[in-house]
Amino acid sequence: MSKHSALNTFGRSGNPAFTRNFENAETFSQTERMTLDGAVNKTAILLALCFGGAFAGWNVPALMVPGALIGFVLALVTIFRSPAKAGSTAPFYAAFQGMALGGITVFAEMQYPGIGIQAIGLTFGILASLLFCYKSGIIKPTENFRLMIFSATMGIALLYFVSFIMSFFGSGNRTFIFCQLYYVLLWIWNWFHPL
Repeated sequence: MSKHSALNTFGRSGNPAFTRNFENAETFSQTERMTLDGAVNKTAILLALCFGGAFAGWNVPALMVPGALIGFVLALVTIFRSPAKAGSTAPFYAAFQGMALGGITVFAEMQYPGIGIQAIGLTFGILASLLFCYKSGIIKPTENFRLMIFSATMGIALLYFVSFIMSFFGSGNRTFIFCQLYYVLLWIWNWFHPL
């Protein structure tokens, strides 16, 4: 029986990146072991690179296809050819996939105004708030359900805050915020007062 609940529930990963030498943890020295603090720091760096790539892809939508293709090739090389070099290929992958995300988002924004900003804002906002919660110790790694609820709520709150500020400059919709606030309060009330 594993001490990790995810392994007990879902079993071992079928991801090819985890199959080679994943079980041989004793071959690594103590300084090479993964820590929560190190994972949070590296994820924050990758988030910043992905956000920078998304900014570039938003401003130059022609970068969407090259970013997606180069990112896909990097993913394949990392998974099947050299998983040990994931630390050096991950920043490039994050930047190129960010370009693809930015390009896709700008096309979605043209088709349905407002949806692209909300989608990418919630995605980056939830991850950024999740990293903040891990780093500050608000959420412990074992509290999976609390983590999920808190990070989603923080991402939505961040989106509402940015939308509220942008509404002062003619880019947001205050009615949207108050309607969504009603649904969030209704959800919270139902959560704590089930039928």
